Amino acid sequence: MIRKPAGTLTALVLALGLGTVAAPLTATTAVAAVARPASFTSVSSTPGPQPGEVTIRWTHDGKNTTRYEVETGLTSFSRTDSSMPLHARGWKVFTAPAGARSLTLTAEQTAAAGAPLGSANHLYFRLRAVNTTSAGETFRDHPNLQTVGVAPPTPAAAGTPLRVGQFNVRTARATTDPQTWLQRVPAVARQIIDHRLGLVALQELGPGRADGVSGSTGGRPRQTESLLTELAKQDAGRYKLIQTTPYVKAGTEASTQGMRILYDSAKYTMLSPCADKTGSSAWNDVCTVALPIRPSGDSDSDRRKAVYSLFADKATGERFYFVSVHLDARHSTDAAVERTYDQLRASQVAAAVDGVARQNSQGLPVVLGGDINTWQNNKVGYTAHDVLVDKGFHDTAAAEQTTNLRFTTMNDFKTTLADPGTGFGSRLDVLMTKGFEGPVAWENVMKVTDSARPSDHNMVTAELRLPGDGAGSGSGGTGTGSGGTGTGSGGTTAPDTDGYRPVTPTRVVDTRAGTGAAAPLAAQGTLAIPVAGRAGVPATGVGAVVLNLTSVGARSGGYLTAYPSGQPRTTASTLNFTTGTSMANSVVVGVGADGAVQLYGSAATDVLVDVQGWFPTGSDYTALSPARLLDTRNGTGAAKAPVAGTQKIDLQVTGRGGVPASGVGSVVLNLTATGASGTGYLTAYPAGASRPGASTLNYVRGATTANGTVLKVGSGGKVSLYVSAGTHLVADVQGWFPTSSDLTGLTPARLLDTRDGTGARAAAVPAGGRVDLQVTGREGVPTAGVRAVVLNVTAAQAATTGFVSVRPTGAATTSATDLALVPGRAIANRVIVPVSADGRVSLSSTAQTELVADVVGYLAG
Repeated sequence: MIRKPAGTLTALVLALGLGTVAAPLTATTAVAAVARPASFTSVSSTPGPQPGEVTIRWTHDGKNTTRYEVETGLTSFSRTDSSMPLHARGWKVFTAPAGARSLTLTAEQTAAAGAPLGSANHLYFRLRAVNTTSAGETFRDHPNLQTVGVAPPTPAAAGTPLRVGQFNVRTARATTDPQTWLQRVPAVARQIIDHRLGLVALQELGPGRADGVSGSTGGRPRQTESLLTELAKQDAGRYKLIQTTPYVKAGTEASTQGMRILYDSAKYTMLSPCADKTGSSAWNDVCTVALPIRPSGDSDSDRRKAVYSLFADKATGERFYFVSVHLDARHSTDAAVERTYDQLRASQVAAAVDGVARQNSQGLPVVLGGDINTWQNNKVGYTAHDVLVDKGFHDTAAAEQTTNLRFTTMNDFKTTLADPGTGFGSRLDVLMTKGFEGPVAWENVMKVTDSARPSDHNMVTAELRLPGDGAGSGSGGTGTGSGGTGTGSGGTTAPDTDGYRPVTPTRVVDTRAGTGAAAPLAAQGTLAIPVAGRAGVPATGVGAVVLNLTSVGARSGGYLTAYPSGQPRTTASTLNFTTGTSMANSVVVGVGADGAVQLYGSAATDVLVDVQGWFPTGSDYTALSPARLLDTRNGTGAAKAPVAGTQKIDLQVTGRGGVPASGVGSVVLNLTATGASGTGYLTAYPAGASRPGASTLNYVRGATTANGTVLKVGSGGKVSLYVSAGTHLVADVQGWFPTSSDLTGLTPARLLDTRDGTGARAAAVPAGGRVDLQVTGREGVPTAGVRAVVLNVTAAQAATTGFVSVRPTGAATTSATDLALVPGRAIANRVIVPVSADGRVSLSSTAQTELVADVVGYLAG
């Protein structure tokens, strides 16, 4: 069955309720003898403070007021706008005493109001001041209807990462769209690849001809096959569909068969017996659940199917079910008819979930992606979604980190998408989970303006953490060992303690905004930064974290020192800053027993702290309390004199500062240039190797500049430090990797230089611009098996102040930054950044600048 033409469903969404803000109220039921409360000065709301809660605050003089009432609902409502109901669907009233100026609704209360924790439902609300006396009652409403979302569940802090997507790709049979399927499929494939998705629930990817012509394929490519072909063209042939053929025998009546599951076969194994054929016939229904139709008026041509499969993570053996659904697409402006469709969608999703549950006897985690063809502000109901929540599913849009939540997930191929103004767009496309902890991130993938959208729906993605199912070892799984996956004869597989665990960069401290601290870091002050259990870092088992520190608006020149909580502060510095200039530096720092790190400032400054990743306790990275190995100002580690221009010193790093005398592959250093005689640069490289053309640190006369680096250890346990202009040098060691580590240190090599066209075109990156950089298969980085790369990124000739962010190509943009831009100076910083599925990273800048990137190592995974 072909969907309605683009634009039709949007019109129905508007007719049935989109969530617009109600017009100001002017009416009142006041009794003349009772004094009416005064108008509100302001009303605001925020999620929290605890998961599942919301807090509403107001400013009011309190005169002629005996209580306050907050009326909530799941749809828009109004007392004066006849196009809206007087009360919302699921409306509730909560009261507060006359002396209150805020009201926090508990998780139990928001659940009673229809927005339980993890549902991603939001509340419409209106505040009212009421005056009740013996003579009667009167009230005054705040004129505006407002919306607020409940505070989301705490994101999972541990577990194997799982990136999933939901994408209605639009049937190939819709040949009157702005572009045909064959014109759109390259962009569909690119979005999936760029977002590094492990599994995707697809809809409208049918088994018919890719060119949209009806009838037998006659040997011509199916729409399903054309997507796989395009993915392979874009070097992503690892993606497979659980089935490409029809779910019913030829000649059988059926509705859309576009529900499909795409998975990355390099990471996941399909365990269900899904197949393309039944005998020699090109159809199969083994991995499907037949969904109900209405008891009257419908036929088998309206009957849809849900599809599912059991999967296992190849690295850990963890198993989970993945489901794709496409619920009935019919709507009506007649409320009675619309109600029958709403109930049908509810019974369809119940049948899908119950069908999978019959297969899932072990209660494994389940991910369900679907176009459910309904939305919260549908006045008739949101019953399909309610059924999922009632059956224990959580909506991943209830994530701590969301992107484009305020926009609808259906775009109708419009060039420009309007912001509905409520903060919450209609979500016809959902990713629901059962058996998982809170989602880490959710994204509605879209651009506000886009003249060539891949589909009439936006792709939706979520980042999850697999909770584990006990199948990693023991006597009941698959693979090697004594009857199970992994090794051993019982218990569970020990967690991987070897590797670096990148997280979506997340800001945990911004003293300008009161995040993580209420005021700037005071001169000679210390700030405790809890990191365990936050921003994707687990609550336990964390040995070290990778942080990016930024100083903003310093009151005078000074430095920051990051060190493990509970340990004495050392003399080592992490970041040097000057008055009024934003400066950033990366640090790998051990985590204290209380799950925190300490940050000391020698001078007052605002600070930003972004978490970028972590190392498990017992991993092959050993974090140290920062120790000074070199200071040419006082003769530590070298002669007491500046290093002369165009000269180098060889610094002994093994056997010092907690670094062992042998077995060391790489060290993590913070290098500082101070007292320079002129503008220059420092290059750090393994002793005994030829000096590369890459730079590690750029400095100017009269300023102290620091940068972190991960450096391969050379001959004799030494590293070489070359300077182009005379300067004093300081080196502090922060930790080390063994020779058998999953980190491979490299002689620094240049991958990008926009000044001369290395790795990208020869042109400055414009403000708001981005460079996508291929890193795998270049300068010693393998073409495959790379989890992350260690880069030294330099910004030069910046037009204005600003920031540079580095992330895997296709990953969502966050508020976290890696490098602060300073006009007139070349500023460098080390970053450890995961690579995309095709081995790329993206560098984005808020201001025009030249960008340089040198690779110094990579992490296998």
